[in-house]
Amino acid sequence: MRRPLVALALSTVLVSSLSAAIAAAEPVVSITEPAEGAVVAGTVRVSVATAVVVTSVEFDWSSDGSSWTLIASDTEPTDGWSAEWNTAGYSGPAIVRAVASDGVSTATATVTVAVDNSLAVAVTLSRHAFSPNGDGRLDATTLRVTLGVPATLSVSVLSAHGLFVQSLASSIGVEAGTIPFVWDGRASNGRRVPDGAYALLAEATDESGKGGKATVDTLVDTHRPDFVLRRIAPDPMRSIGPVGFTFRIWDRSPSVGVSYVVTDVAESRVFRSRPRELAPELATLSWNGRTGNAPAPPCLYDVGFVVRDSAGNVRLTHPVPFRNERPVSTTVVRHKDDAKGRVALTFDDCYSQSAWSRILSILDARHAQASFFCSGVYVAAFPNVAHRTAALGHTIGAHGWNHPNMSLLGEREVLHQLVSDSEAWWRVARVTSVPWFRPPYGSYDQAVLSTAGQAGYLHTVLWDVDPQDWRRPGASAIAARVLSATHSGSIVVLHTLDQTADALPAIIDGLRARGLEPVGLTALFRTA
Repeated sequence: MRRPLVALALSTVLVSSLSAAIAAAEPVVSITEPAEGAVVAGTVRVSVATAVVVTSVEFDWSSDGSSWTLIASDTEPTDGWSAEWNTAGYSGPAIVRAVASDGVSTATATVTVAVDNSLAVAVTLSRHAFSPNGDGRLDATTLRVTLGVPATLSVSVLSAHGLFVQSLASSIGVEAGTIPFVWDGRASNGRRVPDGAYALLAEATDESGKGGKATVDTLVDTHRPDFVLRRIAPDPMRSIGPVGFTFRIWDRSPSVGVSYVVTDVAESRVFRSRPRELAPELATLSWNGRTGNAPAPPCLYDVGFVVRDSAGNVRLTHPVPFRNERPVSTTVVRHKDDAKGRVALTFDDCYSQSAWSRILSILDARHAQASFFCSGVYVAAFPNVAHRTAALGHTIGAHGWNHPNMSLLGEREVLHQLVSDSEAWWRVARVTSVPWFRPPYGSYDQAVLSTAGQAGYLHTVLWDVDPQDWRRPGASAIAARVLSATHSGSIVVLHTLDQTADALPAIIDGLRARGLEPVGLTALFRTA
């Protein structure tokens, strides 16, 4: 009877060995592979060693230590306790656990590893914004995908909400290196996509099953920036500078390139700024009032802007006039040397609306230019004719507000006459009479010249040919007197009278027959 009791006691000791070992805190089970802290990928072999007899080992893993996923259960110890863990589809930290059992008790071992099933995929864009509007400029963007190993690659275009737009590549085999893909801004149906933000997604898988992806954002923008010039200040300029141009820009791009060009009344470029990258908002750029190192001479100027967004859309603004009327020293001129066959026809007063209008029509029909010294009171009285004069490109000069003998006036009165005249032209036609001044009756003194210079009139213009048309000697006499006395560089004084209008066709044709071309004062004084 004692033998069975002895056998039973021995069996109990063997069965409880795992429990005893656990109670004694002995390491009865340990994970031999992967090692603690290892970086693993793909299919991973997980193996354990036991210090006592066990009947099974269960393997599982967790990304956070609270939720576990079964890897496998091993009940056959003949080849060692192990399992194959397929890590595909996951990258990140992981805890691997082995739970050994002898049928009564269990023991647990864990290791922490890093799972890296990612494939390095790098993407770059030739342009992060483009304009597929068919103008041949920046109509597409090029995505360059760089892989370190051969792989299967797909490239897709997604909307800002993650919706599929277009496939540029679908599961194509590629070698290691950089592969370009061009997107022309079209969807899978061949139509151009709406303006807005898009993402280009590259997804790759190599032969071992490692996968990777990368995205890059792009902007489709086919609209030119909106631009409004809000203010030019000071206008008129009363000193060398600076003058500020304040404007507002609207655009999808985070920044736009802005430059401006200043041209003078002869449409010659005076200054061109370098492009500045500015946010689409209210901004101001300044011009120092100089052309090269010299102060820009007083006259009418225009400023035009070039606005280019990051997608390549360009807006060219219409020129906007502003005035430079800074003080200068005036010079009295009666003719122009070295005029190269040019002569100046100048018309004074402008008190006859009909004659003024007829003269403009004759000049326009014969493609001839002239200069007009109109009293401000008549500019204000006949705004349509005055506006037409400026629109046809004729030179504008000052003749005082109401045709006084300025040598009989004080300096403040002279200044008032000149400023009032210039302001009348500005209100009616957005032009200035600066820098040309003709004193009524040709009468002036040093005080008049000094005041004219202070108002910006660089040239006090008299004449060297006077047919005295104001005496109304008849159209044929007026034409004969002009043609007999005029030579290259002459300044001819005429008036807006009916007889002068009648004589004008013969004057223009006669001058041209003699190799002389009637021009405005701006063209007469041009050096080229």
